[in-house]
Amino acid sequence: MSIDGPFAAEEDVDDIEALRRQLVELTQRVEDAERRAEQAERRADRAERAAHAHSAHLRAVLRKVQYNTSKPGRDTWNHVLGRLCDLDIEDYRQDPMQHLPAVERVGSAVQRHESVIEEQGRATPDPMAENWEKVLDVARNVSDQPDHVRGDGYTQLFWKDVQSATGHGDRHCKRLIEQLGETFEGADWIPYESPSPANNHSVVKKRLLIDLDVWPEEG
Repeated sequence: MSIDGPFAAEEDVDDIEALRRQLVELTQRVEDAERRAEQAERRADRAERAAHAHSAHLRAVLRKVQYNTSKPGRDTWNHVLGRLCDLDIEDYRQDPMQHLPAVERVGSAVQRHESVIEEQGRATPDPMAENWEKVLDVARNVSDQPDHVRGDGYTQLFWKDVQSATGHGDRHCKRLIEQLGETFEGADWIPYESPSPANNHSVVKKRLLIDLDVWPEEG
């Protein structure tokens, strides 16, 4: 930052305000991610406690009804299945195989619970992927506009295009151009260059390059 002159001072104020907004935004994202992680951890803890309690209960039932034989009989299996599937069994001498549908329902419920726990573990979003999807939408919309068409097949976006896609501050968007260009296949970036004889004394603006052939629109 420069502090020379009133215009520089005004730019400094703008930069500070932009940084403040970015800090508030990042703080909110961290708090949201922490809240989602806490919720997922609580769900996982409840599921784990329920599984332990259920397992302990089944072991107690097995110890209670186990016969002194090497092969459990119908009575043993019906006791176990009754506890496992919460069944009201009147005759423990009946064929345990008739309870197979109830066992399958319990198995399906366990799979659903495991899926929920696994999904909660992936609940924290990927900010870079979200930004990339938003930027891709803008690139597709401007791909036929002269300022964004390049002869090498790339579509080029400037920091204001990235800002319109993501809503981030200008400094964040300029850094995001580098990050996206280095992270995703079919993407590249060009750095800012001040006027010089090498570029015909013209400013070269920082820009993000995207090969939309690598990222065609779905559907």
